[in-house]
Amino acid sequence: MNDSTAPRIAPRTDDELDDYAAELVGVGTGADAPPAHNLIRTLAWNPGLLRRWIPWGGRLLNGGKLPPRAREVAILRIATRTGSNYEWSQHVSIGVGAGLTRDQVDQIAGDDATTLEPIDRTIIAAIDELVDDAVISEQTWSELAEMFQPAQLVELPMLVGAYMGIAYLTNSLRIAVEPGLESLPRRPDRS
Repeated sequence: MNDSTAPRIAPRTDDELDDYAAELVGVGTGADAPPAHNLIRTLAWNPGLLRRWIPWGGRLLNGGKLPPRAREVAILRIATRTGSNYEWSQHVSIGVGAGLTRDQVDQIAGDDATTLEPIDRTIIAAIDELVDDAVISEQTWSELAEMFQPAQLVELPMLVGAYMGIAYLTNSLRIAVEPGLESLPRRPDRS
């Protein structure tokens, strides 16, 4: 990696982890355990933060009120809008597992979502408005309110805020994409 793409803070290796951080990262949890992601190993430099972030992120990812497909449309659009290669790489397969097709994933990353389902287009509009203006417009909110229950409407902007934070972190620290995962497609210059 050249200087502009090298991680600013390298993920902690097993040898660098104290017992507390090793437990959080999952080191020593068995031979079948998947290796901890670069994001988790980088956050392990601040074990107190990691300890509090794991249940929060896990709740949004695995225990939230939004349907998984809707959640992944939102996360993939956030990754696209923020240029978070790491976030994108982690969520493409999750999105496909949640019911998105490869063509739909590609459309989420593009500027033309006209063939996506209405719910997807509305979620994309909400993400774009939050990224651009930090508020969901009345029109988009009305559409969301027809599709989601109040608990889901509360969760959507919280999910966006959480994943915007992850994008800020992964982009600023230049956290490397794990080998074998796909990178965010390049978008034409929007200027």
